[in-house]
Amino acid sequence: MADAGGIISDALATLSAKGKAMPKSGRGVLYVVWGNKIEPILQRSIVSLKATHPELPVEIVRTSGAENEPRSLLEKSRMFELSPFEETLYLDADTIILERLDFAFEKAREFSIACCICEAPWARRYAGLSNRGDMIEYNTGVLFFTERAKLFLTSGRTRRLMSILRFGST
Repeated sequence: MADAGGIISDALATLSAKGKAMPKSGRGVLYVVWGNKIEPILQRSIVSLKATHPELPVEIVRTSGAENEPRSLLEKSRMFELSPFEETLYLDADTIILERLDFAFEKAREFSIACCICEAPWARRYAGLSNRGDMIEYNTGVLFFTERAKLFLTSGRTRRLMSILRFGST
């Protein structure tokens, strides 16, 4: 597939060298992707990002698992360790950016993490939460975080919660 204006190539050029611990710096965007059907969707997301934030570097982490394989999906819960940035915007590959995101980055700087409310907040669709009715649900495909969010994002409880929300098990 054609690379729209070299955006994917530029994004791949920012990837860290494997096996080397690199100090985190600056602000950027992290994608964690898996499967072989993702490229057109990922390219669309990056094009929308670069249209509003051309200054942000992009890190793409590719997992070896198959599409919708639980092991691959859970790589998302490692976003803190995978990010090379001090201030990170984690995006699912199917996210389209419509406007500047400065406000959310400011909130992450202020509170260490900033979340977006899910566009379809019906938690009852998950088996593990079906008996609780409707409740506020956050979109785990759009998360802003800083280095100060380490404890929250790396705790086992957070990973378990993400697993429950994704797979509906308790």
